Amino acid sequence: AASDGPSGLEAALDRLAAAALAAARSGSEIVLVSDSALSLDRLPVPSVLAVGAVHTALTDAGLRGRTDIVVDAADILAVHAMAMAVAVGATAVHPRLALQAAVEMAGGRGAEAITPTTAIANLVTAFEAGLRKTLARMGIGSVASYVGGALIDTIDLAPEVVARCFPGAAASATRVASSFESAAG
Repeated sequence: AASDGPSGLEAALDRLAAAALAAARSGSEIVLVSDSALSLDRLPVPSVLAVGAVHTALTDAGLRGRTDIVVDAADILAVHAMAMAVAVGATAVHPRLALQAAVEMAGGRGAEAITPTTAIANLVTAFEAGLRKTLARMGIGSVASYVGGALIDTIDLAPEVVARCFPGAAASATRVASSFESAAG
């Protein structure tokens, strides 16, 4: 809850990881990580942190190989954000707010000939092309080879944040965020 302040971030990651582990242990093959229940009293966990924590928990428990992670998030608005979510473990991504924005802009000024269906198709095509280009620049030919690969650099993140959410990622020696509390604040 928002009233928990910065310490609520770590607790929220604990709850997400526990729920994902419980679902995987009960036989679920897909875990949905979503921020759709956000409100003024319930702040969303950044999708990259949420997916990274869930992926790490499932991997540590030996359950990741048979459990896919689908993220439904409002903070995935660009190819970079999508690539980050996939890099830290998302098997599939639903960029909810980006899709809603495309629908709302369809038929508007400067896009009079665009229908909502065409706007969504154009956005999905742009995300796919951008993700393929991002992967190609790293010499990766398949999204499956990138999922959870943590081919990212964690710059200025506290060691406990990196260990919790991005254990396979390269980390710099310097940091700005000294803890989960300062990362959330």
